[in-house]
Amino acid sequence: MLSKSSLLTPRPLARVGRDADAALSALARLLKGPLQFVSFWAAIGLPFAHLGILAQGLESASTALLFVSLLALNAVALYFGHGYKQH
Repeated sequence: MLSKSSLLTPRPLARVGRDADAALSALARLLKGPLQFVSFWAAIGLPFAHLGILAQGLESASTALLFVSLLALNAVALYFGHGYKQH
């Protein structure tokens, strides 16, 4: 039977940290492949959206903001997708 004092003693904080690190590490390994896949293909497809916006023109501020936002998104996609299918 557990004593009352052993029920009040929390798990060691170091063990909780190791468990959290292991869980995050497993989650990162699980998501790495799909994230690279989506990012790789987004980096390939987004320039076509840029061409469409440029063909329309950047007269309005909202269109210019959309263009710059897509450009930033393309840079992020390039960063995350650059290692896709490299062995």
